[in-house]
Amino acid sequence: MKKDISIKQIVMLFLRKFLLIFFSVWSYIPIIVGILLPMLIILPIAYASWIIPSLLPGELLFDAYIPISIEYPFQYVCILAIEIIIFIGGFFLFLLGLCHLTKGKKQKASIVTTGIYHYFRHPQNLGIGLIALPLALYIPGFNDLGIRIGEIFSWLLFTFILTIYSNLEEQILIDKFPEEYSTYQHLTGFFLPKLHFRRKNLSKKTMFMTTQKRYIFLFLSYLISVISVFIVIELMLALKLITIILYF
Repeated sequence: MKKDISIKQIVMLFLRKFLLIFFSVWSYIPIIVGILLPMLIILPIAYASWIIPSLLPGELLFDAYIPISIEYPFQYVCILAIEIIIFIGGFFLFLLGLCHLTKGKKQKASIVTTGIYHYFRHPQNLGIGLIALPLALYIPGFNDLGIRIGEIFSWLLFTFILTIYSNLEEQILIDKFPEEYSTYQHLTGFFLPKLHFRRKNLSKKTMFMTTQKRYIFLFLSYLISVISVFIVIELMLALKLITIILYF
């Protein structure tokens, strides 16, 4: 006959499993805090990044809104659906990267190259950028006037800063693990997977030039993005494809 399990035994078994899970998660907390703490530096930058675009000529445009109204259900639902998909995708990328990075650090790995990190090097930062995009556009109940044009430029600036931050992280890792990280760097993409792999030996001078070219490319990409968005908005206004409202 099977021996009946008492309530006390069930409670003790539950407490044992709970404590096992608790201390397992607790041991990861210092690692998680160390990973997330630098992100607190980026948050104030993200909040205040609209200041720079607002100083440019045509500042009235930055204070304008592209109206979004529930009176046009197809437009309303499409915009919300796209924003939700982008937000969930970014949040999933962030959590996936955090899990693999935490696991790797727990295993004392010098650099993490498994899981999502096998395909590109900054899934967490890419996730943060994607999470920030819907927040900069339209959120029902918060910016019911619609999409603030200045926030589009704000997100572009935030993404630019986030990319520089990712590059600075890489410089630290290259200094710590020059050969290992350089190999990993040239086998995987930055924010997107690489389609073609090519190994080559890089001297310090070549690495310096590569870094300088990357910053120049980033800055030019940011300027081109800002100018392109500005031109597209002005063109859509001229063609009366969108309307804007000003709110002070």
